[in-house]
Parts: sequence; C-alpha cells; structure tokens
Amino acid sequence: MNLRRLQCLIMGLVLVALFGVACGGQRAAPAQISPTTAPSPALSASTLTSVPPTLTATAVARTAIPTTPPPTPTRASATVKGRLVGKETQNPIPDAIVVLCAIIQSEDKKCQFRPDMIASTGQDGSFVVTSIPAGNYVVVYALGKDADPKSWKETTVNYGPFALDAPFDPFGGNQSSRLVDGFQFTTTRRDDKLVAVPGEGALVSIALGLTLEYVGGDPVSAQVASGRTAEVEIRASGQ
Repeated sequence: MNLRRLQCLIMGLVLVALFGVACGGQRAAPAQISPTTAPSPALSASTLTSVPPTLTATAVARTAIPTTPPPTPTRASATVKGRLVGKETQNPIPDAIVVLCAIIQSEDKKCQFRPDMIASTGQDGSFVVTSIPAGNYVVVYALGKDADPKSWKETTVNYGPFALDAPFDPFGGNQSSRLVDGFQFTTTRRDDKLVAVPGEGALVSIALGLTLEYVGGDPVSAQVASGRTAEVEIRASGQ
C-alpha cells in the first residue's frame, strides 16, 4: 500500500516536471513595436501643377527674357524748327518754304544748298526740318508766290561779300539778285574789286525765288547737335 502510493507520487512529480518544460517552450516572445509610417497623400493634378519645376542653369538661360539694346544714334538725327514772321508786322507767314544750306566753309562764307532739307510753314508760320545731320546751317526761305522748288538743285552758295561789277546770284542763277527795300551793306575792295558786304536785310534770287535774310552781317543760321533740336525765328524783310 505504501509502495503504491510512493509510485504514484513519483509519477506525479515526473508529470509536473514534464508539463513545466512544455509550457516553458511555448512561452511567447515579447512583442516588438515597429514605427508606423504615415500613408503618403495622393497627388492630384492641381498639386502637381503647383509644384515649381527645378530649373537648371541651361533652362534658365533658355527661358531668360531677351533684352533689346538702345538704338544707336545716327548722324541724321537732328532737327531745326522755328517760325517765319514779318519783320515789320510780326504776323506769321504761312505757305512759305524753308530750306537749309549746310555751312562748309565759314571763313569763306560758303554753304551747300540742300533742297532735300525742306519744310513748309503752317498757318502760324511754324516749320520743322527733321532727320538732318548735326552741323551749322544757313536758313533760307522762299515765299509761296516766288518759289519754284522743281528748279532747285544742290549747289554751293557764297553768302559773303559779292561783286558789284557783275550780275550776282548766290544760288547760281543767271540774273542779278534783288535787294529788298531797306537792305543795308557796305562797300570795300577785295582783290582789286569793289564788293558789297551785307549788313541787314534780305537778298533775293530772282531766278529761284530764294531769300537770304541777314542780321548783323550774317545770314540767319542755326547750329544743332546730334539728337538735338535747334530753334530759330526768321523775320522777313519787307513783310
């Protein structure tokens, strides 16, 4: 009886030991917490278009806005403007023609008559000659009733002292010039010839209808720089 109980006790201890080993082998490993990653938001069409593209140096160079250099001033960029009025009345003289004569030898009183540098006067007597080279110009005019622009040609004009012993026309006409009433001049000898030195007043080419208006011994003139505008007032003698 005691032996049987001892055998049962020993068997019970063995079973307990075996059960403990089995339970220890099935012990669960500790849980490992892994970091969670937030889901990426879906990209819509508007999101894509709002993202600025990455520009490389080449792309920037290709998309740069081209710059236009400033225009280079040309020689024919000056302007001469003014008014033609009567010397006595101060009234504007409309429908007249103003022409420039480019001074080429100031000491010898010579200029190059340029019929392409021309303008007409308005009702207020104003005129504008544009797109001309910078320089010094004698300003010549012709009244409407005397003017014949078709007969004008480029020529060298001598506006200084002129001989009294021969018909004289500074513009190359074949008739003597007309001295407007009140024209003043002095006489002197040059190269053994009697010459007239203009003082005040107007000298008119009868053949061409062109008038040189003198003030203080020199014709009315204008000096203009490139890109600039010169203003002049012509006071016509006899008007």
